[in-house]
Amino acid sequence: MAAEFYYLKLSPHALRDRTWYTRVNPDLAHRIVREHLVQGQPIKDHLYPPVKVEC
Repeated sequence: MAAEFYYLKLSPHALRDRTWYTRVNPDLAHRIVREHLVQGQPIKDHLYPPVKVEC
């Protein structure tokens, strides 16, 4: 089971719009649903491949 959790946590996951996320845990999954799927705002600090975030 630990190996499965490790795989789920670190492996990239895709959404229908071809957005990929990495390091997904239960809290991030809730954020993805709330912010990306409902509000339409991708969570840039967890995208895969990483995107450059300008300050």
